[in-house]
Amino acid sequence: MEARIRLTDIAREAGVCRATVVKVLSGGNNNIRVKPQTAERIKEVARRLNYRPNLNARALTGRGPQLIDSMAPPSGWRQLAAIERTAVFHHYRLMTAMAHDDLDKLHESYQVFQQYNVDGVISLAHEYPGEEEKLRNYFGDVGKMVFIGRPAIPGAVYVMFDYADAMRRVLAEVRRSGYRRPGLLIEVGEYASSRLRRKAFQEFHPEPERIFLMPPIDRADAPLPVVKVNGRFRYRVTLSCKGGRAVRELILTQQLDCLLLNNELWAIRILNLLAARGLRIPDDIGIFCTSGSELGNYTDPALSSIRDVCDEIGSAAANLLLDWLSRGQAPQPQLITTDLLVRASSQRPITST
Repeated sequence: MEARIRLTDIAREAGVCRATVVKVLSGGNNNIRVKPQTAERIKEVARRLNYRPNLNARALTGRGPQLIDSMAPPSGWRQLAAIERTAVFHHYRLMTAMAHDDLDKLHESYQVFQQYNVDGVISLAHEYPGEEEKLRNYFGDVGKMVFIGRPAIPGAVYVMFDYADAMRRVLAEVRRSGYRRPGLLIEVGEYASSRLRRKAFQEFHPEPERIFLMPPIDRADAPLPVVKVNGRFRYRVTLSCKGGRAVRELILTQQLDCLLLNNELWAIRILNLLAARGLRIPDDIGIFCTSGSELGNYTDPALSSIRDVCDEIGSAAANLLLDWLSRGQAPQPQLITTDLLVRASSQRPITST
């Protein structure tokens, strides 16, 4: 079989860099100016070598960044849309692969991308609890790869939402609003999003009985394992449709005056359970979300929540990779911070003491 002529072959023959060949033959990298005589020499070499671009790969080769993910929550697809907007603006195109919960598939997808000579990779899949060593073996020494979220890889380039900062902003508003006994409802697991929120909360309220572990939202009725913190049992909550016991444990037993939740889906469930028990929001108990989306605007009452930064995270990841491609040096990781949108679910009159 006749070997396929690559852009690097043309660049070597014409005495120019690969990026210049991309500019001339595919119209990419518009920031590169090419002299007419150089462009003609490249075209002549391409004709002489009988260069025929692969129609499927033409929009990909020399046009990263690329993206690995699948099965992501809605926030992931928002990030993907922002990545695509940024990439297209800079005359790049995306290639996607499905890999979110399977580390081996993630690695396999990465290897496929390399066969297309992609310029770089953005991965939304970054945390694999219990498989950190395998993750480092797969991606510890790869080229231009940007992660959304911090992976367990020394020196990795990543964009990450500052979960701890978001929690501190919420807790500052909790204090300002006069709440004295907040409780944190957080999904069980060792993902960074949960771990960092728990740690920031414990800086303000070290008592373990203030932290309640929940199953993931898609397994709301699943039983939870027994967990101990500092030798004491931590409360476990299952917010099933019956829910009366959960509300009793959360509010009545612990005498909480506000709840901190990690997303609006859990908040909606809690709002319904509290209403069924005759509890008023925010008069009897305040509600805060430590992440945000547009959904918080449409609940009754509207939810106080962290401003949504999905678009900013996607754009930042794309720009980090573009900067890497342009400068040839790995950029510094970036933390994305945001602010708290205070809405009706936590706004109650502050009474003087």
